[in-house]
Amino acid sequence: MAKWPYNTSEWRFVRRDQLDRMPFCTVCGALADTVDHVTPIKIGGDPFCPSNLQSLCTRHHNQKTARHDMGRAPLGCDSEGLPSDPNHPWHGEEISPSGGKDRSGGSFS
Repeated sequence: MAKWPYNTSEWRFVRRDQLDRMPFCTVCGALADTVDHVTPIKIGGDPFCPSNLQSLCTRHHNQKTARHDMGRAPLGCDSEGLPSDPNHPWHGEEISPSGGKDRSGGSFS
């Protein structure tokens, strides 16, 4: 997208709707005052799609944006409870039927 959406009536509507539906920061539970794009617009994130939006407090929005701008992975977990960082050691390790991690390199099948 060549143009930022923030000065449009559509963005004002989407922002207000997001904060009305989800008024609390998804990280800490404080009252949210910022609507964040999960996938930033500058790398192809949809500026108006509700599934690409999350409510954040100013502190956590600034932390997320700074991490992204420095090329660092996001903190936290996704909706499945797995680490958001695709390079986290958790990804790629097999889980045993009992819930333990297989560190031997073998298979549990």
